[in-house]
This record gives sequence, structure tokens and C-alpha cells, in this order.
Amino acid sequence: MRCPECGAESPEAAEVCARCGVPTGQRVPVAADLAGGAPGDPIAPPAEDGPHQPASQQPAPSARRNALALACRGIVLLVALSVLAWAVTTIIARLSPSTPSASSASSNSTSSPSSSSRSLGFPSAYDGLQAGYCLVGSDLGLGTGSPWPEAFTVIPCSQQHVAEVFFADNLWPSSPTYPYPGDSKILSQAEMRCNTAFRAYDGIDTSQSAFSYDYSNPDSSTWSDGDRLVVCIAYEPTDQNPGGAPVDYSIKGSNQ
Repeated sequence: MRCPECGAESPEAAEVCARCGVPTGQRVPVAADLAGGAPGDPIAPPAEDGPHQPASQQPAPSARRNALALACRGIVLLVALSVLAWAVTTIIARLSPSTPSASSASSNSTSSPSSSSRSLGFPSAYDGLQAGYCLVGSDLGLGTGSPWPEAFTVIPCSQQHVAEVFFADNLWPSSPTYPYPGDSKILSQAEMRCNTAFRAYDGIDTSQSAFSYDYSNPDSSTWSDGDRLVVCIAYEPTDQNPGGAPVDYSIKGSNQ
């Protein structure tokens, strides 16, 4: 480039002449010129993907929104704890053994004789007698032909008693159409059954035993009511106690 004043040559990029200092009319291109803008225009900021703010100027969440979020979390936690407590209580209730109420316990205690009441004796009707029952009472009528009482007092055979049941069962069919065999057959069949039962119960025949027995059987008046029961009761007759001397043991397997 040639200076218009002194004619000295200067580099193309010089704005003033190096010799005389006169402006050459040239200027160094700036970023705006390179970007295609007019000289002197401000440099535009680089293009962005979209409007944004520096991280230091991001709006903070409001205190009310924070409080609401914490309250919701607290409610959810409280509901979860309540459900868990209910579930644990239900499981424990199902696994725990049920305890009978006072009324049911009272009714159970009176429905069946306890061990203490059995040691003192409990009543049994004639048709409720069973083999192995030991009996007490002065009105049994054993060996006298007198009628037996309607109820007997049963006690453990280890306590003092006067008689022992060694057979009690129905000998004939219970069908109402089964005819009455007659008095003689009833008596003979009942006696034969008692003899066999005594030998099996005591261990020896009645002819060798110190004990005798008495028995009860149905008759024509009770047959029509369905009576088929034969009961055999052993006792030890003595001169002082012909209806049975007191003993404190069972004759079962005693061979006496």
C-alpha cells in the first residue's frame, strides 16, 4: 500500500503511514467484519440452543412447596406404619391360643366329674354301669333277691367298696320284632354269660372263688321297651356281711 501523502509504501494491514504518520484509509478487520457485519457493530453473543440462565441464578423452590412435600411424605409414612401395626396385631391374634371364657370353663367343670369328685364317688344309673366300676351302698340288695337301686355310687376300686361290676352289655338283638325268649331262657342265658365273664375277668371259675355274683336281666315287662341289658356284679359274702364285705382292691386278674 502506498501512502497518499509521502508516497511511501506501507504494509496492507497498516492504518497509518510508517514514515509520515498520515492515515492510509485502511483498518485492521475485526471480528464483526469477519462475521459479515457492518464496521463498528457490536459483536453478537454466540447463538444458544435456547433461553437459559446461569446455574448460580436458577430460581430456588419455594418454601411452601417444600413444606407441602414434607407433609405428604409424613402422611404416607404414618399410613404405612398403621397398616404394619394392624398386620402384626392380626398375626399375633391368630397365632395365640384362644383362652376359654370364665363361663365356658365353669360349664366344663360341671359337665363331667373331676378327679376329686370321682375319688368321693359319682352316681351312675343302672344302664350306665360298666365293667370295672366299684360300688358302695347298703341298699344294693346283692344276694337277697331285692330290687337293685335306681342309681349306684361309683368309687375307685382302691377305696373301700362292697361290689364290682365285671360285665354289662346287651345279650339279645334290639329289634322290636325279636320275640321275647321266655323267662327260663332269659335267666339261663344271663347266668351262663355271667359265669363266662367272671372267669375271664377274675381269672378263675366262680366255683373256686371267694366271690359270688348277682345279676340283673330284662323281663317281659321291660322287653317291649327295648331292654336287652344284662349286668353282672361280684361281691364277697360273709357271715357278717352277706351282701358284700368291704374290700379295697379290684378282683380283675386277682384269681380270688
